[in-house]
Amino acid sequence: MWTSEEATKLLSEFKAKLGTIKTGTSGKVDAGGKANAPDLYSAVAGHGLAYTRKRGGGGKIGGGYILDAIEMMVKQDEVDEDDIDDLEFFQETMGKMIEKGSSLNPANIVFRGVIKYSKGKGGKANVERGEVWGHFLTPAYHAFRTAKAKKNNESYTMEAPDPKWHSLKDDGSARPPLWQALFGEGGLSSLVDSLVELVGTPIDLPPTPEVEVANVRRKTGNLATVPAIRNLVEEVLQDNTIYIKGNNRAPNKGRLKEAFNNRTIAVTEEDMKIIAPLVFVKVEGQDIRLSEIPGYLDRRSIGLNFTYKMARKLIKEVLGERLDTYETPKFKAGETKQGLVLKAVQMRDNLLKALADIDSDERHYYDNLQDLIDACSTHNMEEYIPALELIAVEMGRLLNVRVVPMVISQRKQSGDLSIDLSEIAPAYFMYIQSNEPNMTEPVTYAINPTIKVFRRKEELRRGGENLPPNQLMQDIRGLTT
Repeated sequence: MWTSEEATKLLSEFKAKLGTIKTGTSGKVDAGGKANAPDLYSAVAGHGLAYTRKRGGGGKIGGGYILDAIEMMVKQDEVDEDDIDDLEFFQETMGKMIEKGSSLNPANIVFRGVIKYSKGKGGKANVERGEVWGHFLTPAYHAFRTAKAKKNNESYTMEAPDPKWHSLKDDGSARPPLWQALFGEGGLSSLVDSLVELVGTPIDLPPTPEVEVANVRRKTGNLATVPAIRNLVEEVLQDNTIYIKGNNRAPNKGRLKEAFNNRTIAVTEEDMKIIAPLVFVKVEGQDIRLSEIPGYLDRRSIGLNFTYKMARKLIKEVLGERLDTYETPKFKAGETKQGLVLKAVQMRDNLLKALADIDSDERHYYDNLQDLIDACSTHNMEEYIPALELIAVEMGRLLNVRVVPMVISQRKQSGDLSIDLSEIAPAYFMYIQSNEPNMTEPVTYAINPTIKVFRRKEELRRGGENLPPNQLMQDIRGLTT
């Protein structure tokens, strides 16, 4: 069972383990003027940050990002479903990081250094240099430096290296100190595994614990097929108090979640057969699947506790194609158009920092970008959201961004055909340019999530294909690196 005390203990054990591994560096400034990490814990804390650049910034995730997240997480008395998702993501990331082709695997780093050294006749040194993987400090290099220092009456105090730190082949077999700190016994990967295990540690169940509210934690499964759940969704969406004021068609995130979580639904035994394996209850502070609770099929009512992410997913599953034509209370009152807008799940990290980078007179462009993200979320164009969120994070810092809504509502008569221009015109133009001098030319995109259009502006009138989401991400990374 997760407790801050147990999690902190695991982190302390990790730190102590790293203190027993030789670093293979002096901790001083190297020949290139770059300061070496004073210890392995600091080395892990900085690992991969040059790639990540910014938390949530779309770059590669290294050990430094993971360790930073863990240092914050262990201070929490409880973990929620987002924390659990993060830990499982970190497990997956560590598995990819150790692969042969990973640029974040220290065993794959190549140096050009001394691979052979011997003393010849007359004390002349025989030195052979070549490629070495894992660590520059080979036994040959150590012997070469020691002899050189002695000859020049200098001091060279570096400890002799372990031969396993390096490999003369690009085969991933090197085990340098940083590799051991990340992937070795007691390393960062082991710490992540231990924290995941801590979250899922089983406990002894009381005979028949009272179950009033169950948590919909990480997946909705086939909840949308349960009549009681479908009725719950309809009841919540017809609650006028959940919606944002004005002509906005979106529910307030907090009020939407509260509306779900404050209701109790009547259920049948057949309903419980579907619901119980998908939801969790707290028993002595531990999350237990409801289907593991004795007598769960006998319950005839239950409350379900949703995160906004899960509530949003369930609504989309229940409404399906009705999402764009759903008649909310505000529509029935003549305040808005048909349809429901579900705001996207924003990145939790660096949001405040991103806002701090944006001038107040340009904040409306950021708000428009968030509306665009919400529209992509609502109209099943979510594959574009990671790139759009990267734009949001770098806006004002590395990117000059202008997001302009294009609203055309009048109808145009064309022969016998009446056309609503709002259906063919892009809902937004998005202009992006790097803030760095001498970078690539700016790019403008035409986007209308309602009709699934996401193209570069010059392609709009040519009737070309949509820009692939991975190409959009490449565009943005090209402007920020």
